Amino acid sequence: MWVLIIPLVVLALAGLWYFGYFSPSARDLLGLSSPGASDGSTNRLNNVKIKIGSAVIDSELAVTPAQQALGLSYRDFMAEDKGLLFVFSSRSRKSFWMKGMRFPLDFVWIDGDKVADITENVPPPKSFSEALKTYAPSVPVNKVLEINAGVIAKNGIKIGDKVEWQ
Repeated sequence: MWVLIIPLVVLALAGLWYFGYFSPSARDLLGLSSPGASDGSTNRLNNVKIKIGSAVIDSELAVTPAQQALGLSYRDFMAEDKGLLFVFSSRSRKSFWMKGMRFPLDFVWIDGDKVADITENVPPPKSFSEALKTYAPSVPVNKVLEINAGVIAKNGIKIGDKVEWQ
């Protein structure tokens, strides 16, 4: 009996580790308090408001490998004031692609609390069989914000802008 139970427990723990259950939360990596903290914070664990220039973007957080692999793929749209923030534990020049995307995006590449690079108006693939182009920042970053195409231009977001977490 134990011969069957022990491997199942090990497999379950490995799955939890792989999908990020034991990894630090994005709110921890951003230095924000957790919900229910003594400061009265009520933000849900999976969302954070980001202010860059005149833009205030309510962003979902992508921290685990599974969340980051899925990203915004297979969604039909995203509201203009929404985004998806990828949070990494170390700085790198991670590349992104538009697999499964159905609408165009802007990428805001963030290092610490500053905009390090921008990529505007990235189109979705025209067909399922189209070869996918990859997009990467010019410098290492530890966060990437995906927003609807045109939001960077509309709000005048530029390299060097301060990023505030609310």
